[in-house]
Amino acid sequence: MIGALYVAPAIAEFLALHEDLAVNLILQSNFGDLVDEGIDIAITFGALEDTSLIAKQMASSSLLVCGSPDYFTKYGKPLIPEELEDHSCLVNWAIPPRNKWLFKGLEGKRKIEVSGRMQANAADPIRIAAKKGLGLVMLPEYIVSRDIEKGNLEVVLQDYAVEPMHIHAVYPHRKYLSAKVRAFLIFLEDWLRTRSAFSE
Repeated sequence: MIGALYVAPAIAEFLALHEDLAVNLILQSNFGDLVDEGIDIAITFGALEDTSLIAKQMASSSLLVCGSPDYFTKYGKPLIPEELEDHSCLVNWAIPPRNKWLFKGLEGKRKIEVSGRMQANAADPIRIAAKKGLGLVMLPEYIVSRDIEKGNLEVVLQDYAVEPMHIHAVYPHRKYLSAKVRAFLIFLEDWLRTRSAFSE
């Protein structure tokens, strides 16, 4: 989702500035062998699995707990993380640990077991379900920011910090990174950090 919503527009702006360059963009949930597939860089969101690759953190996006106004009218708003156990929590398997939401308050870290009417391995299905009033979601700000601005979703539990998720540029060898790829990485990092849904 980050590829279509943010990386693709950034590439378009980058190409507009560099008329001599061309880009092949592949959108997929997991990147394969970058060397074998001839891929210069991969942009990934969340935890990194392959430690043999070089990863540069580009930006971060806060995790927000949200629900629709209709849902809150029917079921009320949770005031503390423990009250999530009484709510339908729509789970994105791509955000570990599975079925557990992590918070940090004055009393320290809290790990809340959650469950609800829908689970998915991607963000968009549960974001849509939350807008329909089916439950609460914990998703990155860049995914829910537009719905929040439009009033489709409201944020709760803002007094309890949630560890942000990080966006990385991943590549096999720093030594062989071309000048044009380096230029794009600098551009993308600056571009992301000017968006309100991201931070350094």
